[in-house]
Amino acid sequence: LIFVDTVSGQNITPTTPSSDFASLNINGNAAASDDGIFRGWIIVNGSADISGNMEIHGFLYVVNDLSYRGTGTGRIVGGVISHNIRDTSTTSIDSQTTGNSTIIYNCAYAKNGDNGLSLSQSFNLKSGTYREVPG
Repeated sequence: LIFVDTVSGQNITPTTPSSDFASLNINGNAAASDDGIFRGWIIVNGSADISGNMEIHGFLYVVNDLSYRGTGTGRIVGGVISHNIRDTSTTSIDSQTTGNSTIIYNCAYAKNGDNGLSLSQSFNLKSGTYREVPG
């Protein structure tokens, strides 16, 4: 689990100065395993910019803006949420053909980070709060 907090350590609100936001920038392969895959969760109390060959199996939650550019062979397998608490810019998932980075939804990886998380307690969906729509 990687948690990138604000400068002040306070939660972001719509009036929090952007200078207090956390800023995560991943360019290239920043994996922490021998096979080149990061397994786990990344939570950013601010904004994130990801490009290149970074492969994530797990969950990415960004409180403000996410920019994910297809400039390499990276991919996110699991879940991605961008809250956009302040819309100074919009979340951007690049659709250009200059790379082939992808996001692939995988419920199990989002839940346990491809077994990269050692959770002492599991969590379950509360009945009636989730519905999978046939695609």
